[in-house]
Amino acid sequence: MGLAVCAWALAAGNARAVHTNLPDDWCVDNANADPCVVSATYDDGVTVHDLYVSSTYAPWASAEGAGGAKTVQWSFQPLQASDLTAALGKTFSMTISTSVVPREIDAFGDSMTYTRSGPSSGRYTVTVTGQPVDVQDQNGCTYPPGGPTCSSVAPGAPSAILQGEINDSNATIYHDPSLPPGLVDSFYGMDMYTNIAETGLPPNLIQSNGQNELQIDLADHHFEQNGTTVVHGNFYLRIPETFLATYWGINDPNTLATDGLNASIGAGGGTLAVTVEPGNTGVQVRITGMTFSRRKLKIKLGAVTPRAPTNVKASRTSGTTGKVTFTPAKPRGQKVTGYKLSCKAANGSTVTFKSRSRHSPFSVALLASGQAYSCNLRARSKAGYGLASKKFSIPR
Repeated sequence: MGLAVCAWALAAGNARAVHTNLPDDWCVDNANADPCVVSATYDDGVTVHDLYVSSTYAPWASAEGAGGAKTVQWSFQPLQASDLTAALGKTFSMTISTSVVPREIDAFGDSMTYTRSGPSSGRYTVTVTGQPVDVQDQNGCTYPPGGPTCSSVAPGAPSAILQGEINDSNATIYHDPSLPPGLVDSFYGMDMYTNIAETGLPPNLIQSNGQNELQIDLADHHFEQNGTTVVHGNFYLRIPETFLATYWGINDPNTLATDGLNASIGAGGGTLAVTVEPGNTGVQVRITGMTFSRRKLKIKLGAVTPRAPTNVKASRTSGTTGKVTFTPAKPRGQKVTGYKLSCKAANGSTVTFKSRSRHSPFSVALLASGQAYSCNLRARSKAGYGLASKKFSIPR
């Protein structure tokens, strides 16, 4: 049986009541408030205090918790309208001070960016920047054991919102001893944003067929309220370098190829792309144009075994020993830990030699005197052996 770690849902909640003055939300009024809003801007830099952004929009942040994890819920809300429809395409930004470790940050939003700094005097500073996004009415969605599902037609009109969560990922379930040590801290830098109504975050961590797999439940109505317009979901996930190393053993991210992780979202419409970040500090997963009602994003280890060594040559150093020289194999996400030489003589006898050396050349023993061998060489990493080199010979 695999280990399944259940996630809690990022859900579009009801709008919080907005008041003309809530000093506990702002650091300038209450420096001890945790969290508190350091600053907020709207539409290229208009900055004001007392919860007003251009006297029209109100930011807020509050402390929450679930399953042992500490979170900060944050949101921008209109002071007059019911949602942010008038601000679609406009950019908001909020800087928050909190003692909650900002390992994972997510949002209902578009074009999101997140920055983190700290801790300083026990507090972190987090800036979230992005644009509102339309999210469907969540009524009619249910939560069976296999993940959320929604009715075909949305019961209500979508709402334009910009809100999300800062999460320390420190839930009890992520301290299961069967999970890799250091997993909680490895979440630092995991970022997500979406317009999908029901999104299970942080991810489910699954052991399937002996391999670690990351899963995120995604669900939405197939049609908007008119019953004909198809809902298209978009989802962005950034997986940080530390999580790649801790969960999948990707200990050499500078060599990770695009196919180093395999991702799928099931049958149906939508485009999924997995991209290694410039500088190889993480991997980005993007889904656009996805149709519904129920999907599951699955990510698992892809091609990370080493490439084949090249320019392999061999010579005899004595009657029973030899030397193999080669151009080292190029790693793909995991460091090369050694090589395996496999040889066969004309009389059918075989020689297998494993070297812990990662460098050329290395020596070979136990060769039969007077026998020529046809050989190949493979590099290995934590993921196993890579492709074999071209055949080469060890002379008599």
